[in-house]
Amino acid sequence: MVKDAENKAHKLRLIGVVDNNGSKLGLITVSVDSVFFTLSGSGIITAYYTESYSNTPLIIRGSGVSAEVTPTGFLA
Repeated sequence: MVKDAENKAHKLRLIGVVDNNGSKLGLITVSVDSVFFTLSGSGIITAYYTESYSNTPLIIRGSGVSAEVTPTGFLA
Protein backbone atom coordinates (compact mmCIF):
# COMPACT_ATOMS: atom_id res chain seq x y z
CA MET A 1 0.00 0.00 0.00
CA VAL A 2 2.84 2.41 0.85
CA LYS A 3 4.75 1.73 -2.38
CA ASP A 4 1.57 1.97 -4.43
CA ALA A 5 0.81 5.39 -2.94
CA GLU A 6 4.38 6.59 -3.52
CA ASN A 7 4.36 5.37 -7.14
CA LYS A 8 1.23 7.42 -7.79
CA ALA A 9 2.60 10.48 -5.92
CA HIS A 10 -0.17 10.00 -3.36
CA LYS A 11 -0.01 9.98 0.43
CA LEU A 12 -1.56 7.69 3.01
CA ARG A 13 -3.97 9.24 5.49
CA LEU A 14 -6.05 7.81 8.33
CA ILE A 15 -9.55 9.10 7.64
CA GLY A 16 -12.78 8.62 9.53
CA VAL A 17 -16.26 9.01 8.10
CA VAL A 18 -19.47 9.56 10.04
CA ASP A 19 -22.75 9.50 8.14
CA ASN A 20 -26.31 8.23 8.43
CA ASN A 21 -25.05 4.67 8.05
CA GLY A 22 -22.69 4.83 11.03
CA SER A 23 -18.96 5.43 11.20
CA LYS A 24 -15.80 3.92 9.79
CA LEU A 25 -12.09 4.56 10.02
CA GLY A 26 -9.46 3.50 7.53
CA LEU A 27 -6.13 4.13 5.89
CA ILE A 28 -6.63 5.48 2.37
CA THR A 29 -4.50 7.04 -0.35
CA VAL A 30 -5.13 10.67 -1.24
CA SER A 31 -3.99 12.61 -4.27
CA VAL A 32 -2.52 16.09 -4.42
CA ASP A 33 -5.96 17.60 -5.09
CA SER A 34 -7.34 16.25 -1.79
CA VAL A 35 -7.67 18.61 1.17
CA PHE A 36 -6.08 15.84 3.26
CA PHE A 37 -2.88 15.72 1.14
CA THR A 38 -1.07 18.52 3.00
CA LEU A 39 -2.07 17.27 6.44
CA SER A 40 0.95 16.60 8.65
CA GLY A 41 1.93 16.02 12.25
CA SER A 42 -0.92 16.32 14.71
CA GLY A 43 -3.01 18.43 12.34
CA ILE A 44 -6.68 17.66 11.85
CA ILE A 45 -9.14 18.44 9.09
CA THR A 46 -12.89 18.10 9.29
CA ALA A 47 -14.83 18.19 6.03
CA TYR A 48 -18.59 18.65 6.26
CA TYR A 49 -20.66 17.48 3.31
CA THR A 50 -24.24 18.66 3.81
CA GLU A 51 -27.20 19.56 1.66
CA SER A 52 -25.79 23.09 1.48
CA TYR A 53 -22.18 21.94 1.00
CA SER A 54 -22.63 18.89 -1.22
CA ASN A 55 -20.24 19.82 -4.06
CA THR A 56 -17.66 21.73 -2.04
CA PRO A 57 -17.45 20.75 1.62
CA LEU A 58 -17.13 23.14 4.53
CA ILE A 59 -13.54 22.61 5.77
CA ILE A 60 -12.33 23.21 9.32
CA ARG A 61 -8.59 22.84 9.74
CA GLY A 62 -6.41 23.15 12.80
CA SER A 63 -3.82 21.52 14.95
CA GLY A 64 -4.67 18.53 17.06
CA VAL A 65 -3.41 18.50 20.60
CA SER A 66 -3.49 14.88 21.70
CA ALA A 67 -5.55 11.73 21.47
CA GLU A 68 -7.34 12.78 24.66
CA VAL A 69 -8.13 16.37 23.68
CA THR A 70 -8.67 16.40 19.91
CA PRO A 71 -11.91 14.36 19.88
CA THR A 72 -13.60 16.93 22.12
CA GLY A 73 -13.49 19.40 19.22
CA PHE A 74 -15.77 17.10 17.25
CA LEU A 75 -18.20 16.73 20.13
CA ALA A 76 -18.43 20.42 21.03
